[in-house]
Amino acid sequence: GQELLTALDTIKAVTCREQMVFVNADGSEHTSSTWTRFSISKDSYRRDIYDGDSLREIQWYIPDGGDMIQTGIRFDLKCYGAVRHKGSFGEMDPIERMRACVGQMDKAQRLLEERVIDGRTCVGFEIQTGANGGPSGTGASRVWFDVETKLPMRIERSGLPVTGDPNCTLTIVRDQFDYVPQLPANTFIPDEPPAGFVNAHPDELQQK
Repeated sequence: GQELLTALDTIKAVTCREQMVFVNADGSEHTSSTWTRFSISKDSYRRDIYDGDSLREIQWYIPDGGDMIQTGIRFDLKCYGAVRHKGSFGEMDPIERMRACVGQMDKAQRLLEERVIDGRTCVGFEIQTGANGGPSGTGASRVWFDVETKLPMRIERSGLPVTGDPNCTLTIVRDQFDYVPQLPANTFIPDEPPAGFVNAHPDELQQK
């Protein structure tokens, strides 16, 4: 565990993909067509949100004093806006989530089978997280680490509740990690909204 934490401390930036998998009571699964590409630095991050192959939205999270400013552009609704979040990342940023998982290794219920992920040999472990979701308390966090670099290659949080559907749970999957990303210098600088876009919250436009 200490070796893994030491490896995480070396990260300056990382990109990864996040997907949502809906799990029905019979065990069948459906992966949402909406997915996110995260770009993360030590103090900022960015979410590029896609519907299939179409870029729907970009969100930038930039520190401002002790708070975080979220700036966003919705291309499907042709709107933009900004909101201040009290505190830093609010919910832990992906790097800190990895550290939190590693910090719970002594609570792992079982080791996972060795598997090859993105061409890398990985080992993993599972932590039961019943308090975090799932109608029967069946939530779990599963993390696979590259045996050579000691860095996470796949993270799953399963058993999360789905609002309005007690017979369905949600699994959030983060994979396709790149720990030496070639990020453009302006990655964490919000773009100017395109001409004709309006300053409005997406909910305002969707209710019309």
